[in-house]
Amino acid sequence: MNDQDYQFLLDLYETKNITKVAQQQFLTQPAMTKRIRRIEEELGCQLLLRSKRGVTFTAVGETVIRYCQRMIELNKQMRDSINQSQGIVGGSLSVGASLNYSRYRLPSALRHYQQLYPNVDVRVSTGRSRSLYHMLMEGKLSLAIIRGNFAWNDASILLSSEPVCLVRSHDNAALPLSDYTYIGHHTDPDEERRIEQWLLENNVTPNTRLWIDDISSCCEMAQAGVGWTIIPSICLDRFEGDVQPLSLRDGTPLLRNTYVLYRSSCYELQQVKLFLDILKENAAAYDHAIKGRSSKAVLDL
Repeated sequence: MNDQDYQFLLDLYETKNITKVAQQQFLTQPAMTKRIRRIEEELGCQLLLRSKRGVTFTAVGETVIRYCQRMIELNKQMRDSINQSQGIVGGSLSVGASLNYSRYRLPSALRHYQQLYPNVDVRVSTGRSRSLYHMLMEGKLSLAIIRGNFAWNDASILLSSEPVCLVRSHDNAALPLSDYTYIGHHTDPDEERRIEQWLLENNVTPNTRLWIDDISSCCEMAQAGVGWTIIPSICLDRFEGDVQPLSLRDGTPLLRNTYVLYRSSCYELQQVKLFLDILKENAAAYDHAIKGRSSKAVLDL
């Protein structure tokens, strides 16, 4: 068995679905079956059972999976050590990034990183911040870029703290907010609580609510004059309309924090440290741009 076989079995164990792994690895079902049989013949045991519900690993298969996980990690450590001793930035980097960060900030950081360090094998997982947080806790990620606040007892960096803004078209800017549609989107409970507090403090009771999962679609709807929405400024690079940063009654600005969480031990890996450096550089550049756009004007309702 080699690294590809180890990863092949780990993918099967993770998905419990031969079809999904076949699609991921661009293999046909017969080729998958043949590969499984070859590995089982080499080891002299049955690793998994197939059924309509997917695959189930045998007791021996479970033991083999634990060895596969160890071998993948040991080979990764070996390659990292060799590259580091030769002055080569290589190895692997597994990044988890929230949906908004992946869409609006990560591409430029990744492009810069890959131009400088083309020998690093980068894998990116995108998703909701809570899911990425759990993946990091389980050791599946080198680092996680998440939105909002999470209980993390290891290393972290505050990448940005951007304003949360009321967004609408220029044509709607003079209308009372309660007279037309509020476009809502799903976010974490803490953010929802602060938005509701702002609405309450400003006596805004939306008569109509339109709920959309995709935050970029909220921007498009607001720009088209469908209604108004409250979203963080990370989404507003190309927005053409009326934008007002919000504050609570006591003057506390509504801000949306983005953190990168990682384990201190991972910082010793050169590819991780250098990626964190680039993330911080990009965050500083965007923060400067945001401050240039934002004003301290109080929203006149």
